[in-house]
Amino acid sequence: MLWTGRELLVLGATWELATAGGGLQGVAYDPGANRWRRLAPSPQSPQLADRHLLDRTTVWAGSRMLVFNYWSRSARDPHIVSQTGMTVEPDGCEVWAYDPATDRWTTLPPPSSQARALLARASLVWDGSDVVVVANRNVIPPELQPFAGRYDPDHARWTPIGAPRQLAASLTWTGGALVADSSDAYGPETRRWLPLPKPPKAAGAQQGWIGREQAILRWDSPASGTIYVLVPAKR
Repeated sequence: MLWTGRELLVLGATWELATAGGGLQGVAYDPGANRWRRLAPSPQSPQLADRHLLDRTTVWAGSRMLVFNYWSRSARDPHIVSQTGMTVEPDGCEVWAYDPATDRWTTLPPPSSQARALLARASLVWDGSDVVVVANRNVIPPELQPFAGRYDPDHARWTPIGAPRQLAASLTWTGGALVADSSDAYGPETRRWLPLPKPPKAAGAQQGWIGREQAILRWDSPASGTIYVLVPAKR
């Protein structure tokens, strides 16, 4: 599900769609009008015997929804449960874009093999101009190293950027900065990572970050019920 600022987009695929072309079905809910509408049919992947859909990643990109469809020549093992959603490396990726204003789908250029490998298991956030990608990759298994980059979906262009200092499990967009977990923030204008100040107290058993306009809300464990607000200073 994705929030566009006006509607809630809900996507899904039946078993028949997932195995025969990988198409999507979707609906949109407008809370202001209390009304549902059905989305136009999505594109279809070529129906080839050696092509298997592995996983999908969706991201809201300002005025449209981007859908990354990863496929492989090797079928996914249904008996293996993976947190990444993929148990084999993808051999290809198709990128679809949906514009809710016109109810139209378009097919974008596929990412290069290098960009595809980096996008496949990363957290994706739109920063107003590009998809910012942050993930952890194996250098010498089981050693992990964080990496980051910017991806232009219209031109299939990958640009590496400096990585956060620590391994990142999640991304939060505040409207002005990108937060990787609770250690570093990335500013699109300066294109630099800056360390976040330490929270007022030790983190609780559970914690998280929520972006709200230019501020970042941090909540501790339900037992404490404490919320901290970080407002990035203007530079």
